[in-house]
Amino acid sequence: MLCQGSLGSLNLFWDGELVSSHPLGRRDLQWYIGKSNDFVLSAMKKGTSIDNIKEKCLYYIHVFGHRRTNNKRVSVEDHFIFLVSIFFMIKIKFYDEDDYIFIADRKRPRRVRE
Repeated sequence: MLCQGSLGSLNLFWDGELVSSHPLGRRDLQWYIGKSNDFVLSAMKKGTSIDNIKEKCLYYIHVFGHRRTNNKRVSVEDHFIFLVSIFFMIKIKFYDEDDYIFIADRKRPRRVRE
């Protein structure tokens, strides 16, 4: 289930289980954080309050987490919205980054000299 890019992977956890993985390479951690910020800004420009965004993100995180832990199907867009929601909740300091995000660097194979 791990999606690994040239620089590693961004792994997201919910309730202690790995539920989503995103490659790091062309898209680095800052790109994902930027997309989360863009998501929140676009919602605020439409007149949505921070509290309303927070409620919707919490709801989505729990629904997505339950679907993944019960082996239900989720789409690629669902994974991305989950990522954006987690980053938003970390940004407003509702969640601790260490409990939900793990960045795994790509292991390079050792060269064998003859």
